[in-house]
Amino acid sequence: MDKQEARVINDLMRRVEFLETLERGFGVVPACVVYNNANQGIGSGAWAGITYNTELTDTDNMHTAISPGLITFNTPGIYAVGLQIEFAANLAGQRFGRILDSAGIQIALGGSNTVAGGFGTPLPLIATIRYFQSGQWVSSEAYQNSGGALNVVFVVGAISTPVFWAVRVG
Repeated sequence: MDKQEARVINDLMRRVEFLETLERGFGVVPACVVYNNANQGIGSGAWAGITYNTELTDTDNMHTAISPGLITFNTPGIYAVGLQIEFAANLAGQRFGRILDSAGIQIALGGSNTVAGGFGTPLPLIATIRYFQSGQWVSSEAYQNSGGALNVVFVVGAISTPVFWAVRVG
């Protein structure tokens, strides 16, 4: 395991510990952390939805296989929502990730230019804090313009990317 994989695993474990601490102190907190355990191809020049097939935690039935790209809020409140993605190595273009609400409005965006050397391109953590009503949802999308299809990558043996999460904070 390299340093980046170890950092991502440690970060996710801190998030799970945080949720467990909240549960002990306040009861079950609505929270959902999902990821996809396979690469997902993203075409060049257009936004593409990201789907998630594995739940790390879901205390309020916020994620389902029927709508694998959504986190749905069943309990109204203020939520921290975040996304972490990494693209496969490629020297050309830009990479972006974003979070959309159920009205299709972009509520968080992050991106970067490619890095010389062709290493994978992890994006900065993309996150926001918003109030959501019961029945509203969020989704995530990725964009790249390398000139050809490029994967959002999953690192085998580590829950790295893509990871999408929401936790009620108020």
